Amino acid sequence: MNRCLPYDNLWLNFVATARKNPDKTALRCNSTLVTYDQLRHLAESRASSLGELAALSPGSRVLLLLSRDAEFIAMTLAVWKLDCTMIPLDSELTPGERAEQVIEESQCDLVVTNRENAAALTGKRSKVVAVEDLVWSEVDKKDTNEVKRRSAPAYIMFTSGSSGRPKGVVVPHCNVVNVLEHFCAEVDLSWSKWLAVTTFQFDISVLEYMLPLVIGKECLVADSRTCRNGSELLRLLLQEKVDIMQATPTTWQLLVTAGLLDKAAELRPRLRVLCGGEPFPSKLRCLCEVSKMVLNCYGPTETTIWSATYRVTAEGDGAVPIGKPIRDTVFEITDSGELLIGGAGVASGYFKADLAAPCQTGGFTVEGWYATGDRVAVDADGNYLFRGRMSDTQVKVRGYRIELGEIEVALGKLLGDQIQCAVVPHNDHLAAFAVGTAEASLNVPSLKRQLGRVLPPYMIPTWFRAIPFLPVTLNGKLDRKALSAYPVLVDTKKPTVSVGCVRDRIKECLRLVLGSDVVEDAPLAEQGVTSLLAVVLVEALSETLGVSVDVEHVFAHARAESFISFVEDLGVIQPHSTDGTKTKAGKKSKKLDPFMAACQDGTVLQAYSAADIKKKCNSVTDRFGSSPFHYAAGAGHLDVCKALLAMGADASYGDNKSGRNALHWAARNGRDGMVDWLLDACHLPVDSDTKDGTTPLQLACWGGFPTVCDVLVRRGADVHHVNRWGCIVTHFAALSGKLETMKWCHSVLSPAELVLGNDQGHTALHKAAYGGHRDICEWLITLDCFKELLDTPDVRGQTPAVLARKGGHEELGAWFDECTQLP
Repeated sequence: MNRCLPYDNLWLNFVATARKNPDKTALRCNSTLVTYDQLRHLAESRASSLGELAALSPGSRVLLLLSRDAEFIAMTLAVWKLDCTMIPLDSELTPGERAEQVIEESQCDLVVTNRENAAALTGKRSKVVAVEDLVWSEVDKKDTNEVKRRSAPAYIMFTSGSSGRPKGVVVPHCNVVNVLEHFCAEVDLSWSKWLAVTTFQFDISVLEYMLPLVIGKECLVADSRTCRNGSELLRLLLQEKVDIMQATPTTWQLLVTAGLLDKAAELRPRLRVLCGGEPFPSKLRCLCEVSKMVLNCYGPTETTIWSATYRVTAEGDGAVPIGKPIRDTVFEITDSGELLIGGAGVASGYFKADLAAPCQTGGFTVEGWYATGDRVAVDADGNYLFRGRMSDTQVKVRGYRIELGEIEVALGKLLGDQIQCAVVPHNDHLAAFAVGTAEASLNVPSLKRQLGRVLPPYMIPTWFRAIPFLPVTLNGKLDRKALSAYPVLVDTKKPTVSVGCVRDRIKECLRLVLGSDVVEDAPLAEQGVTSLLAVVLVEALSETLGVSVDVEHVFAHARAESFISFVEDLGVIQPHSTDGTKTKAGKKSKKLDPFMAACQDGTVLQAYSAADIKKKCNSVTDRFGSSPFHYAAGAGHLDVCKALLAMGADASYGDNKSGRNALHWAARNGRDGMVDWLLDACHLPVDSDTKDGTTPLQLACWGGFPTVCDVLVRRGADVHHVNRWGCIVTHFAALSGKLETMKWCHSVLSPAELVLGNDQGHTALHKAAYGGHRDICEWLITLDCFKELLDTPDVRGQTPAVLARKGGHEELGAWFDECTQLP
């Protein structure tokens, strides 16, 4: 088999490439740019300093507790230069006690970190050095005797352990080189720039930064803030003309939500997509729109990064296969259906400080196989299909492999010996259940804070519940499947939220997302809000209050109280507003730019000269990027829109917040004449969609305007369109509170379509219940298709009665209770 790389050692391959490409850009992170020659000499200097400070010898273990930047990669190369073994920990994801656990388990010879962490870790068994204190060391640039026998493992990757302690997987250099060789052939070498977004303590990150560095390409390292913000990540992807990116399905979904598909024409010619770390959802086949090559990648840490790949196609709606083994890798299936992996990727075993060699226990066999614990099957084309886990104690959540036992041990220490606890996955998050305590005595914010001292953020449960007993199987074992189906949210008291109390409704949205009351003096990230939950929160705020909030705003505030005030200050879009303005609860709305206001009230042609209008029509926007044309269209001023269009206004322009163009504004505000004119004069697509896939027809339903709906349908609008939250026209009609709009939906949809739920499991009945629209609820249950949905729960276990009360509508909740009790 042809080889791309000359050595079975990562450092030697990097040096060979650096010598051939000294002036090419090797790394970039924010404003830091490093050429191959600079990176090589920086690594050699760091290696010299480390060798002198800690008297390191081949085989020594060096733990890197650093943030994701160029320094981490230079330090990794320095460790390999010394023929030592690297142990990566992300300082932004690893709490102090967790770091101490890994230091103790690894018995490392040196810890390299920043000054703040160094001060906290001083006095531990291992020597600690702050990276800021390392000095530049001159090295011999001739690098004589560089090619020599090297035997130390490349890294020890610590993963979650069922015993309550993390366990380290020992991976040799040759294993990683085999994976790099495979992707050199699989992806081809015509690309130039790889965008690295994965935390360095997740083993797939090694592919992201080492493949570019051993073949002379550029690695662009995204900082942590960008990685968790879909809009910022998309901006970077486009601005830097990235050729290849690897991420989990969760991150790719974040990008899709941010508008990735809208950039298909720009991205498709160059972008390669690698996706893995958790099962590939069929809905992400849409990535084929933005890339000619979408690879679903599969493989546990114990078999080195990835062990199988599958080229995804746009067709099909079933499970996406994990594919076939990569080079020098073999798969076998046991009689029970478990996948065994053998070949060049199998790690040396788990690190044990008291043993001379890695321990081949757990899934490792003496025959050289690794038993994955994954149940698989093979399709007619020879592709392997993932069918779930053999055991339900190890799970993948948002790309991270988690041993539930480790969380249960940590939680048990906090709750005490008298309380039983269990943790299960629930809708891509974790839920913790406790037996032997009352619901009210579970101090959820305190539990999350204390768990955060010993566990990384992705291992902290989102929801905590007290239940009377833990369900068991027939053989007496914990029934985690039954526990996963248990409702995770419960009302411990009757809601006291007034419909008009904006601040309380914001806090209620936060409670629904967090699974507990928000702690106002702590950051939301520390309370369990992840990137994906932030997207859910943004949608909930938009749906409940009508405010537009970016995901980045969720993480930008030092305290939750600051975020709540920020959202409160944005104001609430009035449900039946027809002029597109926003009014703040109890306060006057913020003044628009005078030119924007003149476009909105229709006086711009009298108040401004033609020259000023031409100058301002595309240069003035509000804080959300909405244009004068948007305001004129939303207000229905046809003469103003015609003048703006004649002077160069861009009718197709979508605002920065939601991507709404003038057609969306006109439809949302009930301007049927404007809608007709925009379709004719501006040739806007009748099904133009926003960043979240919402169409003008859906917005007309939300505004409660059946006449606009008729115009759009007559012009070819798709009444069956589903946006990216799974919502159809019925969901928007229910939000409008207008019964005639819901009846209009009934006239164009079949009964089966009327009762469709969105991604949260909400039907039109759930939406109407939460909004307090009793007339819609009463009419819906007269339809046969809705009669059986009276007590149907959503994905969080909430029935329409529960949602009515959550929305502050106690009487409507009681009405639902009465209806469900009727024979």
